Amino acid sequence: MAYFGVFIPNDQPRHEQALMAFAEGLRSLDVSCSIFPIEKGYSPCEVAVTFGLARTIPAAKCVNSSIVAQHKSASRTGQHIVVEEGIIHREHYFTVGWGGPDGRVNFCNWNCPADRWELLKVRVMPWRNTGKHVLLCGQIPWGSSVQHTDHAQWCRTTAMQLRYLTSRPIVFRPHPLHRDAIDMRSVDVQLSTAPSLQEDLYDAWAIVTFNSNAGVEATLAGIPAFVAEDSENGDAVLNRRLEEIETPSMPPRSQWLYNLAYTQWTPTEIADGKTLKHLHRGVLGSTGKLYQSANRVKETKPGQRWAG
Repeated sequence: MAYFGVFIPNDQPRHEQALMAFAEGLRSLDVSCSIFPIEKGYSPCEVAVTFGLARTIPAAKCVNSSIVAQHKSASRTGQHIVVEEGIIHREHYFTVGWGGPDGRVNFCNWNCPADRWELLKVRVMPWRNTGKHVLLCGQIPWGSSVQHTDHAQWCRTTAMQLRYLTSRPIVFRPHPLHRDAIDMRSVDVQLSTAPSLQEDLYDAWAIVTFNSNAGVEATLAGIPAFVAEDSENGDAVLNRRLEEIETPSMPPRSQWLYNLAYTQWTPTEIADGKTLKHLHRGVLGSTGKLYQSANRVKETKPGQRWAG
């Protein structure tokens, strides 16, 4: 019988919305869980539920790091549910999946049907083979998705490799929340001043990123994307070999789109247990039934790489 601990901050309304919805989803399936204020630290549980992955690089208010580290040490299974902001129409969705030991997330979304993708009503542009510049996108150097690298050095080294492989202009787009976090003055790039990614994608030949969501957005826009690391959201359609920057792969995207739609859920879907049921490959026991408990939810209100 699995006992879930949902760790909720009291100063992040979006995080609280998603995590409270997850606790409600557990309640709807009669699965035992407790809600813990994250500021009070770790409390024992079999499955921890947090918003975002832990960081190994210090960052402000990075309480998740301590929670997840203690859980892996104290729990028999170390199982961890990771909730994040959505990918498409992200203001209305959250991604939910099983956290892995390597920092990746398992969304249990293989060979999914088309139903959820069709509900998103997103226009997918045809692949295009035009464009002038290569867009190199930086991420937050201390973010959880790049914490195992020297991301600033990766950006500089990748820019130098691109300069050797192509004569196209290289435009560097820093993360909009930390525009000065990566010093690119030593390499031959143009620094983007565009307020939106869509403006930088205009007339772009290709986009290069370590593993950010910008690769997904470019692929939807019909622009080939190159990534340095495997992505849970795009291995089937994202390019991996930087040497092919002038001859990028443009494979079919339909199944990738269907799988992508099964990474993200609305708060209502999370609260009615639909999300947890989807994650059955990690949640279901050998009997095919959800871990059951007669207990109510105990509520405590929360007051592969090129370089680097």
